[in-house]
Amino acid sequence: MNKLDQKFIEQWSKQEEKGMLRNVLSFGILWGAFTSIFSNLFRLRDNTLSEIYLSTDFLLRLAVFTIGGLLLGANKWRKNQKRYRQLINENA
Repeated sequence: MNKLDQKFIEQWSKQEEKGMLRNVLSFGILWGAFTSIFSNLFRLRDNTLSEIYLSTDFLLRLAVFTIGGLLLGANKWRKNQKRYRQLINENA
C-alpha cells in the first residue's frame, strides 16, 4: 500500500465516524451556498447586493445548487466508502 492510500484510509476513517448524514449535509450545504454566492458575483456590476442576494432568483439558485451539492455529496460518500472498503480488504 502506498502513502496516498494510507493517508486516505486514515482520513476517511475519521470522516466515516462522523456519519453519512453529517458528511453529505455539510458538503451539500456548503457547496450550494458557495456556488450560489459565487455565481451571483458576476451580476454585481449591474445590480446592488440587496437586489441580487434578496431576490427569488438567488433563492432558486441556492435551492438548486444545494440539492446538487447533496447529490454530489452522496455520490462522493458512496465512492469513498467503496475505495475505503477495497483498500481495507486488500490489506486484511
